[in-house]
Amino acid sequence: SDSCVCEKYLQFYNRFSVYKMMNRGEVLLLSIMSIDSSFIKLENTKNELEKAKSQFLRYSEKQFELYNDLWKVLLYTKRQADLLWQKADPNQIPSFSEQIRLTRNAISDNLLLIEEEHYEKLIQLIEQFEQFQFGKLKLIDIRIQIEGGEQVQQIISKADAQNTINKNRRTKEKYDKLIMDIGKDEAVRLDHTQQHT
Repeated sequence: SDSCVCEKYLQFYNRFSVYKMMNRGEVLLLSIMSIDSSFIKLENTKNELEKAKSQFLRYSEKQFELYNDLWKVLLYTKRQADLLWQKADPNQIPSFSEQIRLTRNAISDNLLLIEEEHYEKLIQLIEQFEQFQFGKLKLIDIRIQIEGGEQVQQIISKADAQNTINKNRRTKEKYDKLIMDIGKDEAVRLDHTQQHT
């Protein structure tokens, strides 16, 4: 009877040990499956990040090309405005007007690649150029009045001319500052982009 109890105990122990081993195997198998699943998720995330990085680099490259081209257009517009600043020549007004239109179109055509903050500054810049143009047209009209007017009209027109020149100077200072701000912003953005690639 002792041997019978002993035998039953050994059978129970063997079955329990096999059960424990099976459970350990299942736990081990589940652990491996969990690690494998996490690894697959990690690989998928890594692939998605690589795609996003590639898209970002293409976008940044395209945006850099756009800003570079846009900068050239802005500088050309500024040069024309500077020529008008030196001399309010009625013959230069049509080409300046056309350049303002082309600049506005370049901004509108590339709206998707222009940062919102920069877009607002660019629109302000266009408005400054338009104000400058208006001031130059007014100055040309005043000079015509001075040349053909009576002495009283000439005195009023000269004061009006000086006011217009002062307004144009302030407008010129504004567009000069805006262009420099836009250039600095782009340089900082470009430097930041290069540091993170």
